[in-house]
Amino acid sequence: MKKTVMILLLMSVFLGCSKKDEVTPPETKQGVNLKFVKSSKLNSGETVENAFNISIVMIWKADGKNFKYNGLNDGLYAYDNTSKQSYKADYSYQNIRTETYNLPAGQYFITIITDSSESPKLAYSYTNFTVEKGNYLNLKKDVSSMSSYTYTAW
Repeated sequence: MKKTVMILLLMSVFLGCSKKDEVTPPETKQGVNLKFVKSSKLNSGETVENAFNISIVMIWKADGKNFKYNGLNDGLYAYDNTSKQSYKADYSYQNIRTETYNLPAGQYFITIITDSSESPKLAYSYTNFTVEKGNYLNLKKDVSSMSSYTYTAW
């Protein structure tokens, strides 16, 4: 009996530890926190921000690229002035007010298109942003200054 217990004990010591049991560092996460608002002035003069629904959000990986978006005619494509080619968005989202997306570290280009039901209607804007390893970038767009059916600088 003692011999059996000793064998089992030794087996658990030798077989209980393996490379699978080694602690691996947690995966580093990073990305972008998107927030879309529309400001308005109250009768008191105070400015308040209300969440605003963006119909379409498109994001391109932009490392080594110089993107431009030419409006609704371009659909899901942005033009890269460096390679002289159009590229389909790497990430596309619909009906966004506030959202967090995990993205690999790097350079990005984002385009937003507003909805057709609320002013500004079918307006668009774009900008570049950088995601750093281990960090989330807060990227906010106030659509108050945007005019319907046109481009407005971010």
